[in-house]
Amino acid sequence: MPVVEQVVGVKDRGVTYQQLTPEQAKRIRAIITRHSRYLGKLLARMDQLRFPPDDPFRQSTKATADATNAIDFLLGRIEDGSALASSDVAR
Repeated sequence: MPVVEQVVGVKDRGVTYQQLTPEQAKRIRAIITRHSRYLGKLLARMDQLRFPPDDPFRQSTKATADATNAIDFLLGRIEDGSALASSDVAR
């Protein structure tokens, strides 16, 4: 028997982003925003130093920046209540 069932008495059904409260979203978003700003500055510096677009470090940094922006978008929807009205995801 899984530990969750033993402790709680029910199966773990998981959690989705839509189940986060606006306050939880606000707190997470504050952290994500700081990371997003840092990654934006890092990318700008890489561009200034002329990192080639196919450089693995630059590509990974860009992908991470894109991911943090997608997370920020979803958290913003939770804060304003629109995440509860639709299941669309940022693309």
